[in-house]
Amino acid sequence: MRSSVKFLMFLLILFSISSCNRKTIFTTDTRKSVEDLNLSLTKLQYYIDNDIILSREINKDTGKISSGTLVFLDGKYYENIKLKAKTRGICTAVFPDRLHISFEKGENKYLVFSTSNVIRADKSYQLLIDPSVSKDDHIVSYDGKLYKLYVDKNWPRLVISKKLVNKEKYDGRIMKGQKVK
Repeated sequence: MRSSVKFLMFLLILFSISSCNRKTIFTTDTRKSVEDLNLSLTKLQYYIDNDIILSREINKDTGKISSGTLVFLDGKYYENIKLKAKTRGICTAVFPDRLHISFEKGENKYLVFSTSNVIRADKSYQLLIDPSVSKDDHIVSYDGKLYKLYVDKNWPRLVISKKLVNKEKYDGRIMKGQKVK
């Protein structure tokens, strides 16, 4: 009896924690729902779901650091840029199969997210590897330069606010309801 009460409490806590999550993975189905509501994809607030680090080797004398930190490792200099999970981003360009998401100001400072990646089998918008380089190298294009991608946990995906997804399209008047006084 006591173990079943503990189990029920565990399930209740687990359910309440999971229901507090106010964000959802941005998928092809989510995109279709947003477009069906006539909402612009450039007006949504996007987030990245995992930490990533972009790193590129630079020449100390002729190289220029764009926006990261300079690290000296094994006799070489590297520029590193970290993007933390849940960082807010905006959509700067929309294409049928991909989105350009910018997490900081700057003309070419965006990452490409697409459903055409083969990293995950789901229909989520995932960080796109530069197609001109081997997929095994995990190279992405950012600010006009190629960076090696280091991923903390899972392959990075786009996330949006859950309340946008749960909206329904209805052209008529909706009753507000009443409270007891």
